[in-house]
Amino acid sequence: MSVIIIGAGRSGTNMALEILAFSKQLRVSDEIITKNLFQRKKWPKDYLTKGPDTQDFEYPALKNLMTHDKHMKVIWTIRDPRDIIISKMRRGMPYAQGGDSNKYIFDATPEGSVNNVFKMFEIYQKLIIEFPNRVFLLKMEDILSNFESTILKLCDFLQISYNEQMKFFYKRMRNITKKERYSKIDKGELAKWRNWQSVYNGFFIKEKIDLPKLFENLKPVIEFFNYQITSN
Repeated sequence: MSVIIIGAGRSGTNMALEILAFSKQLRVSDEIITKNLFQRKKWPKDYLTKGPDTQDFEYPALKNLMTHDKHMKVIWTIRDPRDIIISKMRRGMPYAQGGDSNKYIFDATPEGSVNNVFKMFEIYQKLIIEFPNRVFLLKMEDILSNFESTILKLCDFLQISYNEQMKFFYKRMRNITKKERYSKIDKGELAKWRNWQSVYNGFFIKEKIDLPKLFENLKPVIEFFNYQITSN
């Protein structure tokens, strides 16, 4: 069995990778992201890696890999879509402006972040129709709120042993910006959208970004993944 972790970005892909990297039954990739994931038809049966964000590939590439590599399983990370776009817009800015990027990218714009979530949604829907038994949906909120029970279910799906060291994933983050930012399981990352006016020191108010409108646009995705619609 080979394992790939896929998500829209800002949805817990790095977190999932470092959690599973503690497994003695999986061999984690040296790269944080295996960019050439879809250029091979098969990967070693114990291989663990993170694939490109969903904005960077089309479903046929993933389908082709899953069809040829019948032992491959997918860990699909998800986070409340509202929190995904909030994080994308803030962290997708240049380093000098408090972000994680070399330059301002389309993914960090209101339109780009929403489009990215919908593309993730489209790919996920196709994947679970064609390969329903080979996909595990992993919610960031479940990891942060109920770590052990959530990861036990994940390990059962992958048929690997649970390791107590998995809960210390933040200590082995290879993404430097994330390692510097997190020194523990941070429940402050949960439901940031509820306080959108004040998060990141009022960033969205200063930038005059109409987040409530963007949240409304995301409603089909929010409902599909069973997230609460209102802040009450």
